[in-house]
Amino acid sequence: MFVFSLIFLIISTKLNSLYKSNLSKMYEIKVGVDLIISETNRLNSECPKL
Repeated sequence: MFVFSLIFLIISTKLNSLYKSNLSKMYEIKVGVDLIISETNRLNSECPKL
């Protein structure tokens, strides 16, 4: 389930960035990366097997 939400987040971020200025794109990408990193860290702490 996490993988699907991750893919959806990446796709929606890329689609949204197409309609925004470069500054907004960079900010959106940074926010997306931060979300992915924090979600991955949370998932790893909950499921050490992964």
